[in-house]
Amino acid sequence: MELKLRIISTIIVLSLIACNNQSEEKAEQAKLDSIRIADSITFVLEKERVIDSIQAIADEQQIISDSIQNQVSN
Repeated sequence: MELKLRIISTIIVLSLIACNNQSEEKAEQAKLDSIRIADSITFVLEKERVIDSIQAIADEQQIISDSIQNQVSN
């Protein structure tokens, strides 16, 4: 996750540097677009972490359920 955020940050910085030759208005719009994209990516990464956590809990519950079933069967 940290690597993805570093890559995103680098892309944003490079985008801003490339915009120095453009007018100030275009550079500001590019900055806002980069922030919006970075926010969207961060949102997706957070949702992935939540989904992964939920899956881990479901897996643990399945292990517990299987263990209980084995105890009852024996």
